[in-house]
Amino acid sequence: MSLSVDDLKDEIRQYAPDVDWLVNSFAYLGGIPNDKNIPEIEIENFRGCLKKIKYEADAYLINFIALADQGYGQSVIRLAGDLTFSCSKSAILSDILSFNSGQNFLTLPKWNSVASGSFQLRTQELDGLILYHGTLPTAKTGHDYFAFELIDGHLFMIINLGSGYIRLQTTAEKITDGIVWHSVTLERMGRTGTVIVDNIKTDFSTPGVSANLIIEEPIYLGAVPWPMNESDTVDFYVPHPIWTANLRKGYIGCLKGLRINGISPNTASIFQQQQNDVKEG
Repeated sequence: MSLSVDDLKDEIRQYAPDVDWLVNSFAYLGGIPNDKNIPEIEIENFRGCLKKIKYEADAYLINFIALADQGYGQSVIRLAGDLTFSCSKSAILSDILSFNSGQNFLTLPKWNSVASGSFQLRTQELDGLILYHGTLPTAKTGHDYFAFELIDGHLFMIINLGSGYIRLQTTAEKITDGIVWHSVTLERMGRTGTVIVDNIKTDFSTPGVSANLIIEEPIYLGAVPWPMNESDTVDFYVPHPIWTANLRKGYIGCLKGLRINGISPNTASIFQQQQNDVKEG
């Protein structure tokens, strides 16, 4: 094995007997998980920028950054913590968003055929709309949609592929302690899928025969553009199974690490363009 640092190279050779090894293990880059107790390692995880991270041996070449950022190889490469796939000399925009009023939202571009998504949340509020994607304004029937919301401290996912909706409670315990970042992952293939919250998996299957999620509208984070007063004209219809939207209760708390189909929608940049009561970091 050879190691090169700034064109300075060192090489180590070790005798290995003529034995075939079949080993399945992990390599950690940038740090180790909190639940891994390794007494020999007492330093903190790495903070900074890395690039051109590749593994090459014999005929194998793995580009870690490209695979991680594009969402491929999820069984091999896994992400944890606060990661951004950019680095510059100027201040790096954080992908942590703070929703402070429960009435403001961030609008993301539409995403064709959402098959997977993930994010992390931290809040003390028991109720609130986290994400909504679907249904054209003023339209009241026959449209696809999905959403995540908090009701009494529990996370619910609501999804309709056009032939009936399901409302799925994904947590057995409340996740509104306000201290721990709780991770949420959605994986869907046709009418079936899984929601994973803090490594606890809940499977689901949608009714009817429709298997596609076809939505031509933006994705809303934190709330939707509902009327501020009861007397105002309703110009944005939200399906009745999404309780918090019909109660006009938006999300209050923090979100980070949003990924859709394995790709970051670059929420920090979008926030800079929209600038409302959603705050960065």
